[in-house]
Amino acid sequence: MTDEFRVEQIDPARRDEAIAVGNESFGFAPDGDSDFVRDWPYVWNDDGMDNTWACYVEGKMAGIVGAYPFEVKMAGVSFRSACVGQVGTLPAYRGRGVMSAILRRVTAVMDAEYDFTWLGGDRMRYGRYGWAFGGVKHCFRTNAKYLPDPPDESTVRPLEPGRDGDMVWRFTQDMPYGIGFDRREFDQLMSIRWVGGVVSDDAWVVYRGPAEHAYGMLADGPAEAVASLMAHLSQRAVADGDADGTIGFETGPYDCPLSRVAMGHYATMTLEHVGGFRLCDMQGYFRRACRAVEGTLTGGSDELSLRNTDTGQAVRIVCRDGKLSADDKIGRDVREMTTTQLSEAVFSALPLDVVLPGLAASSPLRALLRMPIYLPFGFYAM
Repeated sequence: MTDEFRVEQIDPARRDEAIAVGNESFGFAPDGDSDFVRDWPYVWNDDGMDNTWACYVEGKMAGIVGAYPFEVKMAGVSFRSACVGQVGTLPAYRGRGVMSAILRRVTAVMDAEYDFTWLGGDRMRYGRYGWAFGGVKHCFRTNAKYLPDPPDESTVRPLEPGRDGDMVWRFTQDMPYGIGFDRREFDQLMSIRWVGGVVSDDAWVVYRGPAEHAYGMLADGPAEAVASLMAHLSQRAVADGDADGTIGFETGPYDCPLSRVAMGHYATMTLEHVGGFRLCDMQGYFRRACRAVEGTLTGGSDELSLRNTDTGQAVRIVCRDGKLSADDKIGRDVREMTTTQLSEAVFSALPLDVVLPGLAASSPLRALLRMPIYLPFGFYAM
């Protein structure tokens, strides 16, 4: 029998069906370790249900994908973006093109509405649809012997979303890199079970994971006060059987309290990619990226024209004496590239000479094509 695929956005009336598809697709059992309602509450708001797309096969919902729009701030400039998640197909319908049908429809919408989108997952799986894995985050590990003494237990309390949410949310609004959760979404985000925090008189830390294996994501306060709270979390790891009291945390490419803690206390550091990124509206992305990068240039001139062979979109990026711009005045020597190749060129941490060979070593456009990409507080992941 020929499969009859129908892909459409859903409404609140079909929420329970979509949740059931997600739970079955990922093998989540009721009251088990994971559950779509408990772990991703901000996805299922009535006014955001049309961010979930479903594929129906012969009248039955067989797969879902979420595409959740967010303003993303990088280097202080706001980009139009969306996070892709909840990518799941019922086991009985796998191998029949369900996910391909949804992603073809959703990426066509993305190309018109967003500068870029992001997701987590397998590069080889999602690379077929234009995502390339890139961005860089600094992941630190340390332990009790490299941290200061923890504060007196009586001065530390758990972070409470109702009491402390405004303080944390306002901090995120001032970060040069951030995701534009509104206050309601952020409160829901802070309430999910693998997000926690600790507060003292002059510092706070938000972490992902159970308290005895906390991974720091956000913090504010004097560096040594934050480090002292990290020592408090390290002692919880000791109490749970980790003799060294190992603790991890991450930062992006900017100055923040956790990066100052790292300077004085980290034992090891690794660089990891942030996730999968897909270039969508080329002119929209590069116009905003020009604003983010221009202040870092001291001069130089060059231009580069790019055309997306999948979508037909094209852009010319120009630097004249250190001034960057992007327009539609495509030059004769345009580079013809697929969405995946363009995403690799813009977002990948691979050498630029590998993903975009031939660009002059002295070109000021290299800074634009290697703009630091970071998405903070990764506990949002869908």
